Amino acid sequence: MPPNTRLELMSRPGRLKGLADSLADQFVSRNHDRGGWAMGVLYRACMRSGRGELEIDLLSRTSRPHSRASQRSAQEYASKLRVYGSVFGVPSDSVRAARVVVRFNEESRAHRWTHRVTGGDPFRVAVTLEDDQGRHAQSVKAGWCWPDSWYLGVRLFFWRRTQRHLKRAWS
Repeated sequence: MPPNTRLELMSRPGRLKGLADSLADQFVSRNHDRGGWAMGVLYRACMRSGRGELEIDLLSRTSRPHSRASQRSAQEYASKLRVYGSVFGVPSDSVRAARVVVRFNEESRAHRWTHRVTGGDPFRVAVTLEDDQGRHAQSVKAGWCWPDSWYLGVRLFFWRRTQRHLKRAWS
């Protein structure tokens, strides 16, 4: 396999930043699933604990507040840190700190118009990495979600109901 020349030209701080960006993108992705979109499930767990913030330490694989969904996310993203680190040329033993912080109901001026289209409450995800040489990289992503995918469940209910009515009308 030919070497990745783009990666070879990238400095180590650039690789660390790329790793943080990839982890943050994956964390907010709709494919991050926990019996519903994970952001909604994690939001619901934070609401139950009375906190508006979730912290995950990827190296110790722990989360605060602790819930089944947050623990599963901690395990999954600790593994992704290792896998993506090898892709970006950042050895797992060189990462000294890796933390994901999710703040729910976080206002974001950059996404104020998105709310009109998507609905839900705003959130911010910050992935912070530190390597063995003391260099830091952070990636912040913002979005909107409903707690526990409630909104998506309601939409699915009405979609199925509409499909039944259409089926009856055409038969």
